[in-house]
This record gives sequence, C-alpha cells and structure tokens, in this order.
Amino acid sequence: MLPMSAENDYADFPPLVMTFAASDPSGGSGMQADVLTLASMGCHPLTIVTALTVQDTAGVEEIHPVDDECVADQARALLLRAGPACATICADDATCPASRGSGASRANRSGDVAARS
Repeated sequence: MLPMSAENDYADFPPLVMTFAASDPSGGSGMQADVLTLASMGCHPLTIVTALTVQDTAGVEEIHPVDDECVADQARALLLRAGPACATICADDATCPASRGSGASRANRSGDVAARS
C-alpha cells in the first residue's frame, strides 16, 4: 500500500484518473477494462460505478443503472479528497448517467466541488 499524508490521502499515488463506467462481469469492457487499462499506463483509477450489468462475452442480458444521486455522491466524495488529474466517462447512455448529463456532471455543477488542475 502506498503511504498516505494528513493533507491528501492520495498525495504519493501515481496520477489519479476518475473513471465513470458500468461494471462488466466478463471484464471485456466497462469498469473492469478501465481499471486494467489505467493501471497498465501507470495510473491509479478512482472508480465510479454507473450500472451493474448481467452479461457475458456474447452480450448484455440486463442493465441495472445506479441512481444518479449515488453516482454524483461517489464522484463528489473523490473530487473533494483525491483531486484526480482527469476523468474518463463511458459513452453508453444506457449504463452511464454521466453521459446523459446527470450524476457525474451534477457533482461538479453543484457548487460543492471546485475544478482541480
């Protein structure tokens, strides 16, 4: 485990990347693929789950979106403490509240979170 500091729990981590995506239990896409990709690039992923899916490599059977408020709360908690360098947002409107203009974007528009550079 990496050391933590009193000011910022993530101060000594590699670059932080917040990623918004659905959970894909097959690991071929979504959150699981984002985590692998970001780690392979030397980044530390901060994950915001936008939906749970029932799927395999042949296709998606069910999508269970996470409530927009919960997505926003997840993002807000990490934005306030971690200060990610950047974020990725899934492109699938069916599984990602952030891509349809709620959840993640609301966390930053709320006025509670200042943009970080």
